[in-house]
Amino acid sequence: MAKGSAPSKACMSSGGAALWDGDGIEREVAHYLIHLVSANRLSPNSVEAYRLSLLGELAPFLKKRGRRRANEVTRQDIASFAEYLWRERHNAPATIVSRLSAARSFFDHLVEAGSIPFNPAARVRAPRAKRQAAAPLTEAECARVLAASQSRWQNGFLSDRNRAILLLMLRGGLTAAEVAGLKIDDVELEQRRLKVKASEGVTDSIPLDDEMVSTLGLYLRAMPHTAQGRLFVSFKGAALTGKVINYLVRKWMERAGIARYERSRGLLRRTFISHLLQKGHDLATIEKLARQRGLNPFRYLPKM
Repeated sequence: MAKGSAPSKACMSSGGAALWDGDGIEREVAHYLIHLVSANRLSPNSVEAYRLSLLGELAPFLKKRGRRRANEVTRQDIASFAEYLWRERHNAPATIVSRLSAARSFFDHLVEAGSIPFNPAARVRAPRAKRQAAAPLTEAECARVLAASQSRWQNGFLSDRNRAILLLMLRGGLTAAEVAGLKIDDVELEQRRLKVKASEGVTDSIPLDDEMVSTLGLYLRAMPHTAQGRLFVSFKGAALTGKVINYLVRKWMERAGIARYERSRGLLRRTFISHLLQKGHDLATIEKLARQRGLNPFRYLPKM
């Protein structure tokens, strides 16, 4: 398209006539679109996208708020525009970002031209979508992950280690960091309990069921010696970190065909609490076992 030519497709298609018939902020937008085309900065399709954002969405919204010209627009108007796109128009975050980008470019042009003193869209951000927590694992999925964690090494201790880690997270509610911080002395098999260091130096006691006692016993007898006294170690005796444990759990879940661990690092703990609720435990017991006061049970129930 040659410089100085009219924006044919961008301005005349699908209601483009309104671009020329409008007044106030609509006319200011029209001049901006002509500038984009005449300066040969954008393709016709890009100019059309700007037209839809500015004339199709922004200008009508501002007119409803009584803003007839660009110099009347405030930052609150643009923030309300972003909220309107999110709450009422149900636009995707990427679409809102695109609309706000067009608005910023438009007002930047007016600032450079001396028509307005500042850009009201300069620091307005799109609303962030809240990430939905991943659904707790079912009993069948837990069994698949436990099976997937078994090491391919013959006569090694890794299978017992992996199973013990998962059991402590799924049935004991421990986080990866808490598992990594365990020491051999924290395991009391005869008393069927495990000592876990909580925040502020407090030590909690976690009950161990038959399978947890059996698996930990097998692992302790087969694990390599470690001078650090850490409970869970690598094949060479190095202590596992919380980051490594998270990586291992994600790998086992992927091997089991479950792809939602990446969405929630607290998935196994959420599964632990969800299963307690489904088994009918009262809230006081669950708070004690989960070591969490003020627990909201509705957060952990599976979606029906």
